Amino acid sequence: MPARAARPGRAVSEPYVHVAYDAQGRKRDWFCEDVLTGRAPIERVFEDDLVLAFQHPRPIAAFHVVIIPKRHVPSLLGPEALDPALLVAMVRAVQTVAAGLDLATAGVRLTANAGAPAVTPHMHWHVTSPL
Repeated sequence: MPARAARPGRAVSEPYVHVAYDAQGRKRDWFCEDVLTGRAPIERVFEDDLVLAFQHPRPIAAFHVVIIPKRHVPSLLGPEALDPALLVAMVRAVQTVAAGLDLATAGVRLTANAGAPAVTPHMHWHVTSPL
């Protein structure tokens, strides 16, 4: 499937409550559990066969997009993260999102998770406007 700008997130039948931690106090993989299943109401900004990019529900900057693999990849440190096709798709999503912002002079900030205990256990990249 070719890359494309995606439509806004689909409606959900029940009110969505973002729960970041499980019953044991560990970070939940809410990307897989809520975002990819359609439970979380997100605004999609890019999607292809391998990745999804969406507006962060609680942004830390004027512009804040999260890019995730559609299959579970625990973190940037895992061997699954070295899949060349996945890395190309992740970078293509960053390029598409950044190009759509017309931030040629200001640029964007890219942050990747690396498996820290308090970080959601799903590889994800944050693309934000400069702070």
